[in-house]
Amino acid sequence: MANKDDVECGKDDAMIFPATLAAAQAALVHLNSLATSFHPDFYRSVGAVPLPPLELIKRVGSPDVANFLYVCDQWAQVAGRLMRPGTQVLDIGAGCGKPARAFLHNPHVLEYVGLDVDPDLVNWCNEYLRPASSKCFLFAWLDVQSETYSKDGAVRAEDALFPVQEDHFNFVIAASLFTHLTEAAATNYLKQARHACSVGASLLASLHIEPVGGPASGNTDRADYTPDYFVQLAADAGWALVLPLGELAGQEALLFMAK
Repeated sequence: MANKDDVECGKDDAMIFPATLAAAQAALVHLNSLATSFHPDFYRSVGAVPLPPLELIKRVGSPDVANFLYVCDQWAQVAGRLMRPGTQVLDIGAGCGKPARAFLHNPHVLEYVGLDVDPDLVNWCNEYLRPASSKCFLFAWLDVQSETYSKDGAVRAEDALFPVQEDHFNFVIAASLFTHLTEAAATNYLKQARHACSVGASLLASLHIEPVGGPASGNTDRADYTPDYFVQLAADAGWALVLPLGELAGQEALLFMAK
């Protein structure tokens, strides 16, 4: 595993990436131009990172700034205490950085890759969060269909492939991700997350747990799973339940480990 000092995240000029992060960036450029439509030579921000515009805050399910910051704080508390030195984070459904902004200067975070289906959110994160992280964070667009978030996406969520390295990440954040994925899509995302992770990696996911008429129900606006059924879906994809964590920002949080 790369050493934090080897990354040289503090350099403004001739920035040196971990090899895996550079490869991820190259793959994203190949897949779609929007993934790197931000200016590649932003200098490190010397001031506070701004909040996203209210329009973007509402897109990620927060009605106002107070709720946005509350959810950010909740995830920071729970995920932060699970991180260890050399943490390589994959944030699926990164939005406009609700969890990510809490880890910009976390000394345990070696790199952070966020994926989202909304290019406006991806571009905002790359413009403001990435430079504030000294370019150790990278956000990428998933050109995936979602009736709620991206109706014109190129591929169905159940067929999506994550543009990241296999067996690389050791921590996955899925903050209110599976609350917007149907069963087929959730099954694929669990498999894609497992492909991206090394054995022993952690997955922190949140759920709505009130399905109607069966163990899973809903759509991209709101999807629900019984915890037991979701645990089985995760197990089939290579994730073992470590601990049910209880309520997290109004959802049920579960911690898994990659088998």
